[in-house]
Amino acid sequence: MGRSKAKNSPDAKRPKVTKNTKDVHFINTKDGSENNKDYLPPSGKGMHPVPSAGALLHMERQNIVLWRHPFTTIHYCLMEILWLLYEGITALLRHKISVFLGTLVISGFLYLYYLPGDHQLYIAPLEKQVRWCLYWVGLGILSSIGLGTGLHTFLIYLGPHIARVTLAAYECNSLDFPNYPDEVKCPETSGSAIATGAVTLWAIVSKVRIESLMWGAGTALGELPPYFVARGARLSGESPDDEDYKEFLALQQKDKVTEEASYLDKMKLTIEKIVKNTGFFGILLFASVPNPFFDFAGITCGHFLIPFWTFFGATLIGKAIMKMHIQMFFVILAFSQHHVENILDYIGKIPDLLPQGNNWEATNDFLKSIVEILLDYIKEENDRSSKILDFHHPEEMLKVMDFTIPEKPMNLEELIHCCENVLKYCVKTGHPRFFNQISCGLDLISMAGEWLTATANTNMFTYEISPVFILMEKEVTQKMIELIGWGSEEGDAIFTPGGAIANIYAMNAARHHHYPRVKPLGMSEIPTLCCLASECSHYSIKSAAAVCGIGTDHCFTIPADKFGRMIPEALEQKIIECKRDGLHPFFVSATAGTTVYGAFDPLPKIADICERHKIWFHVDAAWGGGLLLSPEYRYKLTGIERANSVTWNPHKLMGALLQCSICFIRHEGLLFQANQMSADYLFQQDKPYDVSYDTGDKAMQCGRHNDIFKLWLMWRSKGMEGYRQQINKLMHLSAYFTDRIKRIEGYELIIEKPEFLNICFWYVPPSIRHLEPAEKNARLEKIAPKIKAKMMQRGTTMVGYQPDKNKPNFFRMIISNQAITYEDLDFLIDEIVEMGKDL
Repeated sequence: MGRSKAKNSPDAKRPKVTKNTKDVHFINTKDGSENNKDYLPPSGKGMHPVPSAGALLHMERQNIVLWRHPFTTIHYCLMEILWLLYEGITALLRHKISVFLGTLVISGFLYLYYLPGDHQLYIAPLEKQVRWCLYWVGLGILSSIGLGTGLHTFLIYLGPHIARVTLAAYECNSLDFPNYPDEVKCPETSGSAIATGAVTLWAIVSKVRIESLMWGAGTALGELPPYFVARGARLSGESPDDEDYKEFLALQQKDKVTEEASYLDKMKLTIEKIVKNTGFFGILLFASVPNPFFDFAGITCGHFLIPFWTFFGATLIGKAIMKMHIQMFFVILAFSQHHVENILDYIGKIPDLLPQGNNWEATNDFLKSIVEILLDYIKEENDRSSKILDFHHPEEMLKVMDFTIPEKPMNLEELIHCCENVLKYCVKTGHPRFFNQISCGLDLISMAGEWLTATANTNMFTYEISPVFILMEKEVTQKMIELIGWGSEEGDAIFTPGGAIANIYAMNAARHHHYPRVKPLGMSEIPTLCCLASECSHYSIKSAAAVCGIGTDHCFTIPADKFGRMIPEALEQKIIECKRDGLHPFFVSATAGTTVYGAFDPLPKIADICERHKIWFHVDAAWGGGLLLSPEYRYKLTGIERANSVTWNPHKLMGALLQCSICFIRHEGLLFQANQMSADYLFQQDKPYDVSYDTGDKAMQCGRHNDIFKLWLMWRSKGMEGYRQQINKLMHLSAYFTDRIKRIEGYELIIEKPEFLNICFWYVPPSIRHLEPAEKNARLEKIAPKIKAKMMQRGTTMVGYQPDKNKPNFFRMIISNQAITYEDLDFLIDEIVEMGKDL
């Protein structure tokens, strides 16, 4: 609609567009003449356009839209803007003195603002303060529903700001922050009055009062739109397109017809009645307390034509002063040092869980929460779509995880959160697509055994302390001795914390067997000893030589063939050389299942050599010992029955949870002789039972973890037939994977026909396949590490890599997890190609 241009007065006439004619009619809104009965009373004074009835106006609006009558619509829009500008200028001209003074002040300020001089020292802080205030006013407006977005800017911005100031104040013992508000940072020196003294509640309130008041004022400004919408609708008789106002009218209708209202509707009606009946004080009440319905109070005030300054004054006082101080006090008190400490002292203590207290309910709830966390983890770990790891570099992990030991106890909720966080960042070694090390997944029966073991918390040094588990240990180790092939009257065993320690036990027993004087007198009383092992043997053989006083230089490595198997002829030649050089070879370690290639040394030939030279014959079957459970594959360990000692790790091929390792000694009583110290407080000989069941004196360590129950329980769950099927399945998977990668371009096997579950290979990207060998190997050296880095970032799978002699880095694939399927192997093959094809 257009507006006529006034000549002498702001009370000019405005045109009215009727339904059937384009004629312009003017109506004097002061006396309401000329068909005044068809129109609602005017909302202001002077000559204003009086709207038609609702239906007529709706029809007119339907026609005046941009996509139907673009030029007409733009014309009316421009006329409306011009009319509004005219009215604004006219209103200003009625207050000439005020306009003049305002212009003078603004001009003076702008002049001073841009004029160079010493006064700029004061202008910059003033400008900074104004910007700071406007920032918080803007956030306050954003927080409102009416003019803003409903964003919780107090929780996101102001609350944390107050908390930060509070915490810093107590940490610094000062509020004299040098760069405030840009930084909340402790002063280097405490020179001011406030810095020297106590940090009080009121001092902190004073520090953050300006931003708090500005934020509160912003929230008050944001409540104006609902007020004006309702007021304008009431004065004009129109029903605006505003959902809140429509809801308000609907509630009024419900109240009139005594319709049953919901709880929320009753609350809104109560607000309406209080505001309507009490005016200023009702508005002040609802503005002073946090509530989500204050915009409803604004609509009520507008609808009942409560004066603007009554509404806005009460809103401003309530929100900017009263409500803001309530919220400010709450945050400061919550984050004040002594209050935090008091609260933590009250709620931060661990409840009296068993056994320190008698609170069974808290104990039960806590343990159930832990079990739920573990079950969720197990479920996720076996979900192939889940990531194996969420990789972070060490410096990043130190930021996302809190590893510190607190001064005061954490509460149970915090401890539960710690447990969740730890598992969140752990590598899921039981994931079906984890092939990184010799890890056999997560056997749930073995896990249940470990839970029970931890609950029993039993030490394994005497029968009186651990009668059930001592007998269980004896039964299981006797079964394993039978599988090794020793006689019924032969053999002894001790569970050790890992295969490396088992190898140390074996070497120590061998030394004592050949030179028992070393135990009381030391190495100076015996000849210079040496030991021998394959160049592909585990590094723990050298560790054992160092621990037992042999020396790593006297631990000689024997060459292996291209398959990773010790060459017997080279072994015997080295033994002869050692003797010729005045050394005394006393210990030879053969390997059944080498770490890298999974090779099996020729045990019968090595046994023959050891017998000829009267040398202790040890077999490190930590990895390959499980094949003894498979009638189809135990032939690979033929000759192990001739060994003097054997290392066997059930936590590898058998799948027991870490750790579960055993050292077997063929000579009964030798473990006691080599390690016994006869501690009187543990190993009394006059106990009321057969003290030969006390195993503690066989061990180097005193306390010994119970590793037997998880193995015993798992073995019973499978039986001999179950283990046979499990091991045979893994061997078939290994053959399948080997055959698959032989057929795919880019894959190259290091050993064409692997003996065991280790498959070593390269992936050669297209870019280097046709290079000369020297250049190809130089570039191939970097391919496996790059693909592995991508694996860790993606978290979809993991495979280890390593170099060997002159070979560039290659992947060492281990198929040992009983959850692996053929599809998992296909996935790995495709994933490596995807990650490496563009390298």
